[in-house]
Amino acid sequence: MVIDFTFSMKVFSSLFAIMNPIANIPVFISLTEGLSDGKKRAVAATTFIGVTIGCVISVTLGEAILNVFGVSIDDFRLAGGLHRTSGAFCPPG
Repeated sequence: MVIDFTFSMKVFSSLFAIMNPIANIPVFISLTEGLSDGKKRAVAATTFIGVTIGCVISVTLGEAILNVFGVSIDDFRLAGGLHRTSGAFCPPG
């Protein structure tokens, strides 16, 4: 399996922009309010490990999983774009 560096950078920058870790700092602080510093570090480490495992699984098995369901990468991209667009037109709440 060959991993395209340019495509990987596009994916990383897109995920970084979507997840916006800087804006999520206040969310983390509010959710871990009252916990000791050690517990906060443990929550952050557990989250990091979980996200890393999810990303590795997606990179290594993602295409195979999509093939099981008969979905191509382009179908997945189209669905993701439609999902994001529908969220822009019909925000929750």
